[in-house]
Amino acid sequence: MRHLITFVVRLWLDVQTPASTWEGQVECVANSDQLLTHTPEELLAFIATHTVATPELPGAVPETHERVAERCQE
Repeated sequence: MRHLITFVVRLWLDVQTPASTWEGQVECVANSDQLLTHTPEELLAFIATHTVATPELPGAVPETHERVAERCQE
């Protein structure tokens, strides 16, 4: 059995700033949580916190959001 989690990711480049920085928005469709991101690490951390295995899923290993955030920083 699969557990499907869907995200909508929007990315854009702000060319009007001196460094031409990129920004993004990510949304978890299941619960409508959203985050405005400025780095790839923020984007990946958001996705990681929404894809943590839960004990209800067969074969899942519970993990805290803090541990996921730590892994994203490694």
